[in-house]
Parts: sequence; C-alpha cells; structure tokens
Amino acid sequence: LPDTLEPTPTKRAGLSNYYTSFDYGDVSFFVLEDRKFKKGAKSEDADYPETYLGAIQLNHLRKWCETPMPGKRKCLVAQTIYAAMSLSAEGTFPYDWDVNAMYIAERNEIIKMLADANAVILCGDQHLCTFSQLGTTDPANKGKPIQPEEYSNGSYQFSVPPVGNVFWR
Repeated sequence: LPDTLEPTPTKRAGLSNYYTSFDYGDVSFFVLEDRKFKKGAKSEDADYPETYLGAIQLNHLRKWCETPMPGKRKCLVAQTIYAAMSLSAEGTFPYDWDVNAMYIAERNEIIKMLADANAVILCGDQHLCTFSQLGTTDPANKGKPIQPEEYSNGSYQFSVPPVGNVFWR
C-alpha cells in the first residue's frame, strides 16, 4: 500500500496514523483509519475532540469524494461499519454505538459525501456478513431506535463475513 496521507502521530496515544488512497485497475480506494480518533461513548477525556475521523482525515476523504475520476468506481475501505444489522428483542434496530452514531453529524456528512461520490463501502467489525443501503438520520433522534425511512438515501455497504470467530444468533 502507499504511504499514509498523515504521517504525524496522534496527540492522544502517540501512535502513527494510517489512512491513504490508491487506484487499482478501474477502482479508486480510500482506506480509513477509523478507530484511533474516537473518544469513546463513556470517555471522560475533555481534551479529546469528539470526532470519528479527525479533521485532517475528514478533509482528505472529502477531497477524494469530490475529485472526479472518469471511468473509475470508488470504494471506501473501513474498519468499522456504518449500518446496524443487529436487531433488538422487539425486532427493531437499536441505537448502536458500533455504527459511529456517537458522532451523528459527522457520520451524516460522510454518508452524504460517499453517496454524492457514488462510492461503495467495504468494511468489517460487526461479525455479521451483510449488504445494506445507508442513510442519514436526524441528530435529534440520537439515542432512539433507527427508523427504516432513515436508511434509504445513501451509499451501499458490504460488511465482510467473519473469519475464525462465532457470533451466536
């Protein structure tokens, strides 16, 4: 893979960042670093910004989404998912921190950028192999069950199947 777009280590952990973009054949890929920047649902760290990607990475992603690439498809590669596939006991989609719902405004911005770029998402982390269409949700609904009409205006996501683990259903 090519070099990272931001070689400066994070302030919080001093870890190097790795996100990049590259072309392979007729597909342009953007590889996210989408775990390191999150504050966490229960974090008390007031000095750590509440962000999903961090401002610099978000700007790189925005530029990639907005850059015309005639004859190429776009694919975002992410560590975490954007759509909840787990159902509650009542059969509804619960509010799921795993779908980056802590940062709903930033998540909505990313979903809109990807839809406008006609990009698909390849991701993992949920232990369920799924193919789903994403959408945006009203930030006022934060903490409430996700409504079906909120998931029909965005890109498509393929969450790869798990390897070597068990997720009981």
